[in-house]
Amino acid sequence: MPTLRKRKRSDKRTVWDIRYYADGKRQTFTIGETDTRTAQKIYHEFCARLAQGKLDGNIVIPRGKVARDERTLSGLAKHAASFAAVNKKPATAEREQNVFDRLLALMGDIPVSALTHQRVEEYKAIRLQEVSPATLNIEIRILNTAINQAIETEWIETDFRKKAFRQIRIPESDSKTSLSGAQITRLLSTKDMEFRRYLIFLLCTGCRRSEALEITWNDIDLDDGVVFVRGSVGKMGKRRQIPINDQLLEILEKWPHPRTGKLFPNFKPNQITMKFRRWAKECEMPEGISLHSFRSTFGNHIREDEGDIYIVSKLLGHSSVEVTAKHYMGASSEQLRRAVNSIRFNIDEDGDGQDPSGSDGTRTE
Repeated sequence: MPTLRKRKRSDKRTVWDIRYYADGKRQTFTIGETDTRTAQKIYHEFCARLAQGKLDGNIVIPRGKVARDERTLSGLAKHAASFAAVNKKPATAEREQNVFDRLLALMGDIPVSALTHQRVEEYKAIRLQEVSPATLNIEIRILNTAINQAIETEWIETDFRKKAFRQIRIPESDSKTSLSGAQITRLLSTKDMEFRRYLIFLLCTGCRRSEALEITWNDIDLDDGVVFVRGSVGKMGKRRQIPINDQLLEILEKWPHPRTGKLFPNFKPNQITMKFRRWAKECEMPEGISLHSFRSTFGNHIREDEGDIYIVSKLLGHSSVEVTAKHYMGASSEQLRRAVNSIRFNIDEDGDGQDPSGSDGTRTE
């Protein structure tokens, strides 16, 4: 027989849940914060549905939309987790649940119907004291996506809201994310040779941080000179292949370790990020330089050398050419300088009023 439990949390809030057994295992259905009468109503409905075999995992499915009292923020988190388990990478699913943990910590296990724009704005104001606007925008996108998924599956009503929760407008960055030749030389001067090989791999392939860490020797064809990025590794499950240039090929052919397993087995995503941040600070790199700058540098060089945005998009594994254009269609500073220097006006350098060209035009071709 299921058991209705009332618990006091460390933050003094009272929450309810139901303990029951399914397939010989103890399960928990979270009701969340509510009054005693509502909790008992949900409990009796739960027991009836359990007896009829109408349970789906830990969530009661009353055929169609979930009852209003059951549509809580923790329930939305579970709904998002079940979708992510099938459609997303484990790391992505974990990141999304971490966001919901923060939402629950600041908002409490409120009904989804109480997720108003005002409440989300209050959440944003608190989080901005702890994280950057870019990080907060990721959290808002995850919340918006989870709600859209819940609407599409009719877990919540289709008229739940008319507009998505607003993200923070971030001014276009003035920092230079693509590396100069001098910066590349300085960053590759590290004495940690494995770290150096990792940076060179990023620079020569344009791989994302996590993609490079998951590349194995089975993904590398030295005879044909190609690196394969598997669908399980690439973003959004996209597969692609990247030709190996001569510089990287020479390094791979002289690789000091056995050619089995991962190329970089000793690095983890967060570890390599922190390692690079420390090294970039030691190298006195400007703010905005990150591991992603190697990918940007790769893309910009391909764009400037080939002039074909489709090639850049293909090599970088972007979801569309529009994404590539957004980040790589801007002219480089050298291209801008050449454009400006191509302009020639009839300028009286001596200031004596005499046109040096002997004409009355304002521009010479």
